[in-house]
Amino acid sequence: MKTERTALLVSETPNYAFESSITRKRKQQLRIFQICFCSALIFIFIIALIISTTLSLDSNETTSLINDTVPIDLFFLTTGILSNNNSKSYNLNSTDYKSAINSTLKDLEMLKMIENQQPILESTSPSYKHQMVTSFSNKSKELAFIGYMEEIATRNYALKNGIIPNLCVKSDVIKNCSEFLKYRSYDGVCNNLLSPNSGSGYSPFRRVIPPIYSDGIGSPRNGINNSLPSPRTVSNVVHRPYFRNDPKFTVMLAVFGQFLDHDITATVSSKGKNLTAISCCEKSDFIAHPECFPVIIDPDDPYYSNYNITCMNFVRSARVNTSCLGVREQMNQVSSYIDGSVIYGPTQEVSSKLRTFQNGLFNVLITQDNRTLLPISHDLSDGCNRKEKIKDGKYCFMSGDARANENVHLTTMHLIWTRHHNNLAKRMHSINPHWSDERIFQETRKILIAQLQHITYNEFLNIILGNKLLKKYELSPRKRGFYKNYNNSIDATISNNFATASFRFGHSLIPTLVSLIDNDKSTVEYLKLHEILFDPFLLYKPGEMDRILKGTVRSSVQAHDPFFTPELKEHLFENKNQICGLDLVSLNIQRGRDHGLPGYTKFREICQLKKVNNFDDIEDINQETVNYIRSIYRDVDDIDLYTGALSENPESGSMLGPTLNCLVIDQFARLKRGDRHYYENTGEFDETQLAEIRKTMLAKILCENSDGVKFIQRYAMENIGDDNREEPCEDLPQVDLKYWKENAGRVHVPNRDMAIVAENIWHRTG
Repeated sequence: MKTERTALLVSETPNYAFESSITRKRKQQLRIFQICFCSALIFIFIIALIISTTLSLDSNETTSLINDTVPIDLFFLTTGILSNNNSKSYNLNSTDYKSAINSTLKDLEMLKMIENQQPILESTSPSYKHQMVTSFSNKSKELAFIGYMEEIATRNYALKNGIIPNLCVKSDVIKNCSEFLKYRSYDGVCNNLLSPNSGSGYSPFRRVIPPIYSDGIGSPRNGINNSLPSPRTVSNVVHRPYFRNDPKFTVMLAVFGQFLDHDITATVSSKGKNLTAISCCEKSDFIAHPECFPVIIDPDDPYYSNYNITCMNFVRSARVNTSCLGVREQMNQVSSYIDGSVIYGPTQEVSSKLRTFQNGLFNVLITQDNRTLLPISHDLSDGCNRKEKIKDGKYCFMSGDARANENVHLTTMHLIWTRHHNNLAKRMHSINPHWSDERIFQETRKILIAQLQHITYNEFLNIILGNKLLKKYELSPRKRGFYKNYNNSIDATISNNFATASFRFGHSLIPTLVSLIDNDKSTVEYLKLHEILFDPFLLYKPGEMDRILKGTVRSSVQAHDPFFTPELKEHLFENKNQICGLDLVSLNIQRGRDHGLPGYTKFREICQLKKVNNFDDIEDINQETVNYIRSIYRDVDDIDLYTGALSENPESGSMLGPTLNCLVIDQFARLKRGDRHYYENTGEFDETQLAEIRKTMLAKILCENSDGVKFIQRYAMENIGDDNREEPCEDLPQVDLKYWKENAGRVHVPNRDMAIVAENIWHRTG
């Protein structure tokens, strides 16, 4: 009988006194299924909850749950990773090699005769300055000389045997590297324990594609049917002047890009007798130096024809010693890694010249008003020092990189980072007064390199490549924890195309006018770009450094496109006493041909982009520019990489087109994944220290190391806006060094200190 307590949904099914065995079995199976199903749902829910919680805590992480590797839909050229650029046969014994080299003695006598008759290049000329931009050390001289002999020997072998050799002497020298060495070497040796010389200085650039030389050995590429147009013609037709600013980004983007470029690349130019500059455009009768490769200027050139100039001086990059008879390869004087060599020098010898050896400090020049400047250079042949300035007690400066005086913006960056090292070293000394000079210097160097890397991947590449691509290829720094994808089979060596063409896209960002802005913003002074080249003397005047810095963070860069300012196309390295300078665009294109870089279409193929068979197939470049390109190149495969890649339309969210994105991403992925000392790797810093490093901002470093900058936008490479307002320097986050405090004699293994053991190892090995 039903009552008010009877459930409304009570079953009306009668209760049977018994159930059949079949029914009972089905119910048991159903019950088991329900339990399993519910358990699975709960498990999935818990996993989903964990994942969503992790993502909400760190929306920028891209770690895969399956495996923590970079996606492979972009061809990263890691197929054959640490194998040399071209397959080499090690069947040339040392006796045969020496015999081949000795066969070049007659050719060397001819070279000596030519060099003795060479005209002297005027030290104030634009061409002289261009050749003096990169230093040429004794080691570079030795390697380049042997490389030159190897090329002659290769030609002799080819003439004798009718085949271009690819033969090498297998070195018996084995570099012993210790995984317990605490600090980076200066030249990058032993970064990779599997291949100690990988990415080291004074070694060949890496080849993405084998070079295409006109003779198959080392003569510059001249295209199909020897029909390449003059680089100056390409510059005039395709890269014509066009003024268009990019309101989103500041000049600091271009300045930092050049500073970074100098940290990882330093191509060596050939030199004449006693390391003198080579003259290639003399009108008098003389035998041209074999390393001359001048740019031919058309008689009707819109600018140079006004001054009857038909030749632009250009000297080839030196061939590096490879211990091989084979094709020409070029040398990178500095290590490929982002390791602060631009600040500390590419070798321990250079670094030692910059140090005080007291409390881990760099040498600096103290001015009368108690400011610090870079130490001075007394080299009167460097293309920078001038007699009239020396009379006033003003010299050019010395830093970890010989190019520091190339322009006043670059010199300012060198000064900022030198001051930054000294400020960090002083703080480290106050925290750990028991540390030796060497310990303070190396620990400070380690922190500064980490900050340089963080700014590169967190600020610079975020603009150049865009956040989407950074996330896709795991180039964004992590928000917390360690990066665990270091791979010792990845060759981080800078590629030839990157140094010669791909990373030179930044030249298109450089504006015509440079602004100097007072701290109160009431006064703005404009200088033409060529007026700040090899002219660092502004920094001697009080207040000028801050005006330079304010100008770089408050002025817009030129838009990234194939167009260039006349300051770069007509007045490069021009001085007050000369009517015209060089054309940087022509020099860049000529450098690519000098290095035997294959054409633009070949690099598109290696990047797995749509194949281009003719000019009508080009879709990533606007039609007007394609028409200009078509008008001067006879074959689509002749298009120079620099011109083709720079002309591409930017991809969504990126500053670059698809070919440049491919080549730039490939290189920076290697510099992260192939660097054993990359700052986020396990063991470089502990978690608390790494959290402090991640606070690093370029704006804060500029503030702390300026003379008196008090306000700046948080992201110095981006213009001021609603989400990047100018704010007091003191409000920007600062790295707290208290987490580096150590009790005397404490040894942590294996993480960060190993204080006594590591320091002893360092002093034994250098």
